[in-house]
Amino acid sequence: MYLHFQKSILNLLFFAALCLSSSVFGQEDKIINYLQNEFKVNQQIWGIHSNPKNDMVYYATNIGLLEFDGLSFQIWENPAQKMIRSVMVDSSGLIFTGGFESFGFWQKDNLCHLKYHPLTDSFPINKNDEIWKIYFLNGAVYFQSFTAIYKYDYKKITTFPSPEFMLFMFQIRNQLIVQVLDKGLYTFKNDVLKFIPGSEQFSQKKVHSIIPYINNQMLICTEKNGIYLKHDSGFAYWNSAASEYLKLQNCNAAAAIGDSVFAFGTILDGIILTDHLGKIEERYNYGNGLNNNTVLSFFVTQKQGLWVGLDEGINFINQGSKVSYFTTANGSLGSIYTILIDENTLYMGSNHGLFQTQLNLSDNNLHFQRLSLVPNSQGQVWTLGNFDHQIICGHNEGTFQVKGQQFTKISSITGGWVIKAFEDKLIEGTYTGLVTLEKDPAGNWSLSKRIEGYYEPTRHLEVDYLGYIWVSHPQKGIFRLQPNESMDTITGIIPFTDLKKSIGLMDVYKLNNRVVFSTGKEFYTYDYVNAAMVPFTALNNALGEYRQASQIIPNEKNQYWFIYKNKLALFRISIEFEPTKICEYLITDANMPGQDLTILSLKNSNFIVSNRNGLALLRNDVPDPAQLRPSMYVKSIFFQGKNKNITICPNQAQLEVPHYVNNVQFSFADPDAINLTTGNYLYRIIEIEDYWNSTQNPVIQYYHLNPGTYHLQMASDSNTKFIETEFTILPPWYLNKWAFITYFLIILAIAYLLVRYFKTKLQKQRKLLEFEIKQTSLENRLQNTNVELMLTLRYLIQKNESLQNLRGELDAIKGEPGSVPTKFIKKLDIHITQGLELQTKEWKMALHNLKLSQEGYFKMLKEKYPKLTNNDIRLCSYLRMNFSSKEIAQLLNISTRAVEISRYRLRKKLNLDHDKSLTDFLIQDEI
Repeated sequence: MYLHFQKSILNLLFFAALCLSSSVFGQEDKIINYLQNEFKVNQQIWGIHSNPKNDMVYYATNIGLLEFDGLSFQIWENPAQKMIRSVMVDSSGLIFTGGFESFGFWQKDNLCHLKYHPLTDSFPINKNDEIWKIYFLNGAVYFQSFTAIYKYDYKKITTFPSPEFMLFMFQIRNQLIVQVLDKGLYTFKNDVLKFIPGSEQFSQKKVHSIIPYINNQMLICTEKNGIYLKHDSGFAYWNSAASEYLKLQNCNAAAAIGDSVFAFGTILDGIILTDHLGKIEERYNYGNGLNNNTVLSFFVTQKQGLWVGLDEGINFINQGSKVSYFTTANGSLGSIYTILIDENTLYMGSNHGLFQTQLNLSDNNLHFQRLSLVPNSQGQVWTLGNFDHQIICGHNEGTFQVKGQQFTKISSITGGWVIKAFEDKLIEGTYTGLVTLEKDPAGNWSLSKRIEGYYEPTRHLEVDYLGYIWVSHPQKGIFRLQPNESMDTITGIIPFTDLKKSIGLMDVYKLNNRVVFSTGKEFYTYDYVNAAMVPFTALNNALGEYRQASQIIPNEKNQYWFIYKNKLALFRISIEFEPTKICEYLITDANMPGQDLTILSLKNSNFIVSNRNGLALLRNDVPDPAQLRPSMYVKSIFFQGKNKNITICPNQAQLEVPHYVNNVQFSFADPDAINLTTGNYLYRIIEIEDYWNSTQNPVIQYYHLNPGTYHLQMASDSNTKFIETEFTILPPWYLNKWAFITYFLIILAIAYLLVRYFKTKLQKQRKLLEFEIKQTSLENRLQNTNVELMLTLRYLIQKNESLQNLRGELDAIKGEPGSVPTKFIKKLDIHITQGLELQTKEWKMALHNLKLSQEGYFKMLKEKYPKLTNNDIRLCSYLRMNFSSKEIAQLLNISTRAVEISRYRLRKKLNLDHDKSLTDFLIQDEI
């Protein structure tokens, strides 16, 4: 079971007491309160460590293992319900913890939850033992209690009892040092405790920390006896301000931050940071930022940040920030509206008055001394400017000249909002219009005259190259004023107030001597030829998101600061108005007002910025977060469907899920968020989005994704490099690759069968065509045969008729004796008889062939007209051959009258109308 909760808003706590003769400012961004009122239980943080693979931070607490990913906290409870006293993460990312009568390790399960695996379940540990320290050295993990050291080599556990009661063990470089009470200090090397000569002086002193020091030396921090230095020849008291301070406040923890900064945590008064000589540089306690004055543990991150575990909660001190903040603890400065540096003096104008302090930039940081309020300057200060080596202050009560501690009024016209130089004059915008300042005979700036004709409140103004004065009214918008030559009267006013409805209110600025106007969405400029306000398209396109800047602040020649939301960017603007970004800063927690900022360049190439709550130092010597590797990564991916959910840890499984869990939720971490304090992230899935989405929530969701492979890209808005996570939603079984292979094989089989089918069909059609051709040929031959038979039959009929005629004439001759010789007649009669006999044979053969040629027709005719007799069929055959009744009578050896009767009967059997030719009916195959 675990508890999950989101990080609260990062509360930057201001500190350092205000006094007139000592250091008055502290670095606000170094104290970030993360857990105040977050838990409803005891919040003692006994140990802190981070995962070297992903910078995840883990804390040993009374209620379990606390995990921080840069964006949110999560508590993992110990199943045994025992408090955790120590924590360590090895080089592989395995998390070891120790507590009361227990030690073991934590690993993520298949749901991305940390699960505790106790090593002591199968190994006896001394009764009432508590594991206070855990170290990793030479491939083994060492757990230290008050009575023993337990060594775990990832295979077995070995116990090394202490000869006496041990207090704490410390890892210094590549050795382990432990204090044995009433004895002194021992090294634990090769599994043997060896006494360190000269350390008996610590037998009665409680050593609470040992840290590395310069030149391979060590600092030994005792609870109430100060700090000792271990060098080659022995031990010596470290005579320093830090050592004396810790005697009074009880040292409880220490850490080396790099080679030159040392942190010491106390029981009574929080933390001090010192240099290598023990000089106290900074102090943090409950009064200026810490949750609690009792420090229990320290941990230094890879980027030189310091985690502080307290008796109640956690704090973080950021030593490597690109931006640092400064203010007074008691708020006596008020809200700062303007700043100005004159040599080594910093002037700060606030709603309380004008303050000055001396700046010291010797160590590339800001140090303030002798802060004081300039006498008689109480009240709202709006602007500061240095004109010809004279400091002019625009004040609620008027305009003043500042010389050291002198605050001399030079104009009684109230509300000096803005001052601009023009030729040999100064033009000032006030609550009630414009005034001019000129130098008096002594060379000092003084009020010249009010510019008559315009009496509106004027907070921003610029003068263009033609001498027109452009002013922005807080509610009405932009006006162009035309002064007379003596600059004492406005002779013409052109309002652009109608633009307020279409594009909103505008502020006026100047870039490379050209007046530009900001709407908060884009920049406009004035087209003098067409006398119109037009978008500054070239500049807008080149500036990107900074086209929406709320303010422009000039820096050096052709360099300008653009303020957009929580970002400051310095651009170099060319003559062609092509911007080149020089540097960029994120100041989310600076409480930036969006306007009335002042940014000054320092001699060490850094910058100082005014804001409502104090000052911010912009370091140019710290790597830009945008140039660093992205530290964010996806912690877990939760896929959800109607009936099933799947959780995947990206580093533990292949990112493939079934199609029915197509709602996806990504949980991501960003350990660098503790350094950047931006809170804004960009993301997109490139397969479905060609634009970036923005979020401050460490959870991203997409719904109803179609099957396919997707690539999620994510980036912090402080880092131009993005990370990419690939995942795949598998298609349903009927759309996966095996299904498509099966479909392909099926299609091939179908294609093969179709080919075979069409090939077979084609062969059949070819055979049928061949058969039809053959049949047609046969029919043609049969038709020719029928024609030949018909001709033959006609020939035979004619021949028979000729023979019969010849016989008749022969018989007639026989009746005329003597007309022809008998011998000749007999011979001729024999020939006729033989001819008739041969005719009969030929006749039978022709009729047989006729019957064969029309057998199919006769069969079809018989099937359709079953009442037909064989004689009817024979008659049909003769009629198909277009024989006349006389010829048919001869063929049938009947009379013509009998043929006509047969034809009549046949017509009736065929149901043939009387007006239709029987012969045509039979010839045309109309049956």
